[in-house]
Amino acid sequence: MAEDRPRRRHTNCRSLVVEAERLRHVVIVSIVSEELLRSLPLEEIEEQLRTYFSTSATFGPRMKITGITSGWSGSELFLLFPDFEEATTSEIPEKCLLKVTRTGSQNKRNGESLTEKEIEERDGYLRKNHNNEVRWLRHFNKNKQDDFKTIPMYASNFMNDENQLGYIVMQFVEGCGYADLETIPQSVIIETLKALAKLQALSLPESEEKTIYERPIMGIYDLTEVNLRNHKEKFLKLKSESDFCADLIEEVLTVIDEMTPDFLRFFDEYPYREGMRDVVCHGDMYAGNTLYKREAPHEFIAIIDLQSLCLSNGVIDFLHYITESLPYGDDRHSKEFVYMGIFYDFVCQEFTNDNIPYTYQQLEECYKQQLPMAKLDWCLYLLEEKNSPSYENKTVEFRRKLEDSVVSMMKDIIKSSLLGMAQTPMTPEEVLELLPLEDIEKQFQTYFSTKSTFGPQLRLTGFESGLSGAKLFSLYPDWQNEPSDELPEMCLVKVYRVESLKDNRQYATPEERFAARRCLGQYHNNEVKWLRFFAEKKINTFNKVQIYASELIDGEVELGYIVMQYIEDCHFSNGGDVPGAVFTETLRALAKLQAVPLSDAEKAKAYRPAIWWLYHLTPKELRMIRNKFFERRTTNNWEDLIDKVIAAIDEMTPDFVQFFDQYPENAGMSNVLCHADLSIRNTLFKTEPPHEFIGIIDYQTLCVSNGALDILKYLTEFSPRGEDFFENLSYLRTFHEFVCEEFGSDRIPYTYQQLEDCYKQFFPFYQLRWCADYLIQRSDPYYENEGIESRKAIDECFTSNMKEIVFYHKRNAEIFAESKKSKVLE
Repeated sequence: MAEDRPRRRHTNCRSLVVEAERLRHVVIVSIVSEELLRSLPLEEIEEQLRTYFSTSATFGPRMKITGITSGWSGSELFLLFPDFEEATTSEIPEKCLLKVTRTGSQNKRNGESLTEKEIEERDGYLRKNHNNEVRWLRHFNKNKQDDFKTIPMYASNFMNDENQLGYIVMQFVEGCGYADLETIPQSVIIETLKALAKLQALSLPESEEKTIYERPIMGIYDLTEVNLRNHKEKFLKLKSESDFCADLIEEVLTVIDEMTPDFLRFFDEYPYREGMRDVVCHGDMYAGNTLYKREAPHEFIAIIDLQSLCLSNGVIDFLHYITESLPYGDDRHSKEFVYMGIFYDFVCQEFTNDNIPYTYQQLEECYKQQLPMAKLDWCLYLLEEKNSPSYENKTVEFRRKLEDSVVSMMKDIIKSSLLGMAQTPMTPEEVLELLPLEDIEKQFQTYFSTKSTFGPQLRLTGFESGLSGAKLFSLYPDWQNEPSDELPEMCLVKVYRVESLKDNRQYATPEERFAARRCLGQYHNNEVKWLRFFAEKKINTFNKVQIYASELIDGEVELGYIVMQYIEDCHFSNGGDVPGAVFTETLRALAKLQAVPLSDAEKAKAYRPAIWWLYHLTPKELRMIRNKFFERRTTNNWEDLIDKVIAAIDEMTPDFVQFFDQYPENAGMSNVLCHADLSIRNTLFKTEPPHEFIGIIDYQTLCVSNGALDILKYLTEFSPRGEDFFENLSYLRTFHEFVCEEFGSDRIPYTYQQLEDCYKQFFPFYQLRWCADYLIQRSDPYYENEGIESRKAIDECFTSNMKEIVFYHKRNAEIFAESKKSKVLE
């Protein structure tokens, strides 16, 4: 509904995306003033149109220009009706779009006169934007091989000090549409992401590459000190005018205060420090700058408005576009990262394998870092719209959408600041200063029995962010003093820095911050202690990665490190692509881990987590899982099945969960050493055949617990599931055979039947989160992008898992009821 669209300060050439006939009823159309008509070089425009269409036709006496709207970057849009006479081809259009940029035309802002300097700066900005767009449109006109969709341009000129009027004449596309706060069709989003990937992959001649602008993120997101002050003043004004989201606005103001020039410069330089290459970016990729057909099937036409085309970081266009394109709601965040995966797949398709400008991890990290910067302006605009006099005239549905968007966006800004930007950044240079290099050098010398020392060219480079608070770096020691061939040229350094949580506002109280820092320190220290234990006992049967040096975190040391061997051409799997031989070797390694001999004292020192902690089964977390199922209970006619799962969750009371936590020990099973986070990603193997298995990695959560714990998680993530999955537990039996081999017949900690019983008992607990998350993701574009057979297989897997949750929960409920009956009889 046109009357329900927010007023945009920046229309982004909205006329291009408003249906032509509707346009006459939405905006005021007037005959252009004689002054503008006299200013336009009509003969020059006519000549360029004749050249473009290879015609001798001329403008006719009924040629006219009608106004449409003002573009946000200082341009004005018009419809040009050439009234061609003696046209020799049917290709000549009856009307074209005329985009005009004028300098010196407006000398006031918000009713106040501009200074001469401000006028000069504004005019320079207008000229630069216009000329940049003309340059690029001419490039695309000339290079038809560029597989990037733009609107054909018929005529244009450059602006300079003498020529204060710039124009672009281009094709007018009928029947296109866009409106704020409307959901953009999924097919359009995907085609836009594909077009952005093609734009990034443009191969430019050296002469053109030298002229393209390079823009820092402070420029991309308009985060100059002046603009940030203006943002803050506007937020304060809005807060004084209304109580709406006052607490959230207060927190956003704190985020703005943290955006100092040094702070912004750090995140501007981050991509280059991490080795990301700049690519061609649109630079202003808001939802309004895509053109698509209003009617189904919503044909994607082009990306428009190229004034800001530049060289910059590959995340900026994706972040701008997704910020406006997706509706705000509970499942928005899962969709953001699904679309990110789709976008990165397109990038990989456009670049050759050895030329991809950045990794997915780098793209995701930059997205999280820059999100609060990108959303400030859009959030402010929506708040201003809410406080406008016309807001009460909007429909109830429109107001609900806008207010939900504002709340969600401000929470995003605050959360991103808390989880990433508010933590003390760790650059390789900063970490190098904090690392005790002399201690590390001594540990190297001891490990390799050498007197070699670190050299002057020692350096540290960023590798990737690890999970659970760790960060990985590459260390190049530059060995001196008779280095041997055994000494590594490169190794990995895994760093934990609890100081980074000191001022993190994610934790409301000093007690919460202390607990978070203690938890981070415990993760690191647990891994170091176990790695040292394995080294002392010379246990390396389940992990071939060598550990050269390490440091615990204690009251004085707040930076813990682990220096380890770097093994080339290895693969961290994300699931589903694990070769069969690697899968079998992982089961064997897991059995070897369980069989590590521990004394009673060593067992007493180890963690003993309860299953409610391992499987996130606190009452609060169960309520959240229940809500996910309930909100999507009608998905794909699964209502009856989901209702049964919800009923199962309602029966998982604290005493019910505690009973099954204690069941293995009551049944006579001995606890063993467990990884406790054995996802597919925590296995390491060679990329190339025969896929040599390297080991199980990441021991932060190593603990003493039930033997079914790791095998359940690993099999659930990897093995194919179907209707008869639990009737054929061959993998589980293979694993138990490995356990028997490692322990010997007189030390086996549990029987196969006990293992299978615990596997079935724990299955509903572990699968709840997987199924709940799948329900959310099922509506994502990734699902629709899969082939029919793949979608069918995924749905069958999900259906099977829900049935098994219900079936094995019923089994658990019977066991629990029987135990209570036995207690009563006793």
